[in-house]
Amino acid sequence: MEYIDQLQDLGNSAMEMWSSVSHGAARTSEYNPLAWDTPFMRLVDEFVIGVDNYNFPKSNDNTYNRDNRFYDDWAKYHPVKDLSGASDNPHIQFMYPFDYPPSKGLIKEYVTDPLGYDIETFSEKNATIYSKVIWLRNQWPIALIGASLYIAMVFIGPMLMKNREGFKLKWTTAFWNLALAIFSLIGTLRVAPVTLTHIFKPGGIGWVGILCTEGEQVNMSTAALWTMLFVHSKYFEFFDTVLLILKKKPIIFLHWWHHFTVFMYCWEGAMNQITGGMIFSPMNYFVHSIMYFYYFLMAVGHRPKWAKFVTYIQILQMVIGLFTVGSHFLFWTRVKNCDGSGKDFFWALVIYGSYLTLFVKFFIGKYMAAPKPKDRQIVKAKDD
Repeated sequence: MEYIDQLQDLGNSAMEMWSSVSHGAARTSEYNPLAWDTPFMRLVDEFVIGVDNYNFPKSNDNTYNRDNRFYDDWAKYHPVKDLSGASDNPHIQFMYPFDYPPSKGLIKEYVTDPLGYDIETFSEKNATIYSKVIWLRNQWPIALIGASLYIAMVFIGPMLMKNREGFKLKWTTAFWNLALAIFSLIGTLRVAPVTLTHIFKPGGIGWVGILCTEGEQVNMSTAALWTMLFVHSKYFEFFDTVLLILKKKPIIFLHWWHHFTVFMYCWEGAMNQITGGMIFSPMNYFVHSIMYFYYFLMAVGHRPKWAKFVTYIQILQMVIGLFTVGSHFLFWTRVKNCDGSGKDFFWALVIYGSYLTLFVKFFIGKYMAAPKPKDRQIVKAKDD
């Protein structure tokens, strides 16, 4: 009977949690394990999470203060040093041309000064993003309008091109994909070192810390700038769909659903400074650096033999994304004053779950499904 009662309590807790999350609310700012006080969860607390190792102050939990803190608190912030120390590694300073003294001096003398610009405006290490976060919050209607126009374009664009000849756009497509590949590679090199240092550096904040610590404490300086650029890149990526429409290429559901939902989720996550972005953005940067380079090679007529690898890492990205969301949700319910958002957990789960399903379906259909009769004839002809 004791085990039955525990199962019933667990079921009631799950229903209570689902009700809380589905309404966009969170657990109270005080520690509240939502009646999950079972022997198993106590083992998880001690040996998996290590809740006793974390003592986040009450101010760290912005569950109920996200709406006000942007205006009351963030306006007072100044540039803050990268707490991980990753961007200060002396061996990689050349990667920051606007901060590295030799290149900074040359750029200042021959570029910014003659054009009348202050070179400090372009500093990555002293970047301030708070005004940009506030702008994202104030302009949320623009995101809604932009997303609506994108969906309209997905369905109306092919109709407008129906009786027209498709454009070739070979080199436009090639340079566009190459530009995004380079941008994504730079973003990877900027954000990934900070994330990895936070997690793996001896004495660092670890996996629990990087997900539970309020966003502006881990997403600073160079990483903050490039996560913000990551967000803004998502509406530029709509041009991927424009190219497909103009070339009269099919726009599959996976393509437009991914572009639409990533745009909305990134905008919402950035304006609320959800800490999961420190995992999601470098991971997506890395995958895109490979994916867009693959598209560039395809556009110039080279067919790489590692096409399957691109889909592999896309699927792996979704698995890691779901693991991140699940981990953060667990920490949020178990670790005192862990920052998080019930609404964000819900939508992240829906989005990453749909991506994983669609990418796996795409992989099976493209690489594992038996060839159609027509395809078999083509293969036989090639063999003959």
